[in-house]
Amino acid sequence: MKPPKTALILSLALLAGCTENNTTQPRSTTTIASVPATEEIDAKDIMQNLSEYRRDYLILDVREPSEYAQGHIPGAVNIPSGYIPSRIKELDPQKPIITVCRSGVTAASVAKTLNLDGFTAKSMKGGMQAWQGPVEK
Repeated sequence: MKPPKTALILSLALLAGCTENNTTQPRSTTTIASVPATEEIDAKDIMQNLSEYRRDYLILDVREPSEYAQGHIPGAVNIPSGYIPSRIKELDPQKPIITVCRSGVTAASVAKTLNLDGFTAKSMKGGMQAWQGPVEK
């Protein structure tokens, strides 16, 4: 049986904090909580200018495949939020990203994390619940 992911992450975090001589080392104070809020783009603005946004941004839908299959913004790429770390090399760091989820909460968190990793990311405010434009299935 696999250990729960949270237990593994906690164990790694504790191990990372240990040093051989038991002294504390200076650590970066940058955490996701200390990064300013990610810029949000209104769903209506994206809908009204969809062709420009599709040209200038990667629209990244971070919902699960089953949600994505029910309807997504035309041209959006689906990488579920839990797979971003393992699939991050699929993203072009030179192309700005707009993240999308169901309500906007997860998308904002993913955008914040991507910004920490050197990407330029914004989230769509309100997620697909706010989207009234065309959808692909």
